[in-house]
Order: sequence, then structure tokens, then C-alpha cells
Amino acid sequence: MVGLVVSGVAHRQRTAHWSETEREVRENTDGQIRAMLFQAGGPLGQDRIRSDLDVPPDELAETLEATERRGEIMREWLPLEYTYRIRLAPTRGEDTQVTGDPSVAPRT
Repeated sequence: MVGLVVSGVAHRQRTAHWSETEREVRENTDGQIRAMLFQAGGPLGQDRIRSDLDVPPDELAETLEATERRGEIMREWLPLEYTYRIRLAPTRGEDTQVTGDPSVAPRT
């Protein structure tokens, strides 16, 4: 509980100087991630996403975990690169014939 309060205070201090537009962009990190993946046409490394979005690593990790739990993305750990490969999860009815990627399995 204490950690949560401290985290909230730190977040408010970090975001107090942001304009309304900057705040809206920060609050839509998951949407930006999906847009980046769509525009890339394939997977991206988590390190690349973090550098392009310029968000703190812990904030990005939380966003990616939540987005994966909702079934919107898929993450694959790459131990040699020490990062995750992030890709859009297939939508209903999509299969490997459509995506061309045999590692992508349809969501159920």
C-alpha cells in the first residue's frame, strides 16, 4: 500500500509539467504501441518501442503486460537479445495464411 501511494505521488510529480496533449499521449501508450506494430508490419523489440516512445521502462512493461492480458499483443522473450519481441495478436478469424507468420496462432 505504501509503495502504491509513493508511486502515485512520483507519477503526479513527473507528469505535472506536461501539457494536456502530452498527458493524452502518455495515457494512450497502448494505442501508440499497437499503431507502431501495425505500421511496422511485423514484430518490434521492446527496447525499440521504449526508445521510440521515450517512456520509463517500468511504465512500458506494465502497459505491455496489460495489453498482452487483454489479448491485443503477443510477447516472446529473446534471451540472446535480452528483450521481448512484441507483435500484434491476430484478430478473430485471422490465421497464419493471412499473417504469413507461422508463429502467430489465432486468439480463441
